[in-house]
Amino acid sequence: MKLEAFDQQVENLASSLGDATRRGIYISIREAPEAMTTAEIAELFDIHPNVARHHLHRLVEDGYLSVTE
Repeated sequence: MKLEAFDQQVENLASSLGDATRRGIYISIREAPEAMTTAEIAELFDIHPNVARHHLHRLVEDGYLSVTE
């Protein structure tokens, strides 16, 4: 792997999961036995649902999570 590609991957990872709340949300969802809702995430982290939605959107946009209906 070229150094520039490696640096870009590290930057992308830090950008996505460098935020402690977002990283906690990702880990919580990954370890959950079933899908979680935005409201459940908001309650679990004691944050407003819009803040939870922002973190979830970022994780989906960066490819760490997928949305199910």
